[in-house]
Amino acid sequence: MNKYVEPKFNAEKFNCPWCGACSHHRWSWMTLNRSGLNPHFTPPQYKVAICDLCSDISIWCNEKLAYPAGVSVAEAAAEMPPEVRADFDEALKTFSYSSRASAALLRLSIQNLCTHLGLPGKNLNEDIGALVERGLPDTIRQSLDVVRVVGNNQVHPGVLDVRDNPEIALSLFGLVNIITEYMISNPKRIQALHDKLPVGAQEQILNRDKAVK
Repeated sequence: MNKYVEPKFNAEKFNCPWCGACSHHRWSWMTLNRSGLNPHFTPPQYKVAICDLCSDISIWCNEKLAYPAGVSVAEAAAEMPPEVRADFDEALKTFSYSSRASAALLRLSIQNLCTHLGLPGKNLNEDIGALVERGLPDTIRQSLDVVRVVGNNQVHPGVLDVRDNPEIALSLFGLVNIITEYMISNPKRIQALHDKLPVGAQEQILNRDKAVK
């Protein structure tokens, strides 16, 4: 996966908020049509960036992205539960305005995902540890350090601040998808393959498993 380049005012290259590709952008002042002596008025606070790949425009006001209200970072995994996806999608829409708020929503998504999987959903360290025991790769534990920087309270002194590091929020998008894939999508795919086996083969496997126990 290519490194995400956050859209920034007057930057020549960044990930387009429309097509999601990291592409060059052409900047120009935004001109408005109006009646009167000066029909073509250029507000000093507005600029437009045009993506060289998809040709769509993003509108910037006072050096901040005003339109579109969202970011093409990651799509939610197909098997993501609705209650988890609701916060995930809101985090996508929020990211352009506040990476910190986006990360907080993604942390909530992870908590809800743990609850969906039958865990308390209160202590992420313990919950993801339990998921590792169920088959989630142990390397996911390392991502807990990323999750911890966005808690219910303000960031403590000396801890990485997500406001200055939007890539933290981007990492959380991937983490929610990874947990969904490993704990929901993959088991369903494996079960679907097993169900396609002939009945006789399934009975042999069942008898084998009983013998092992």
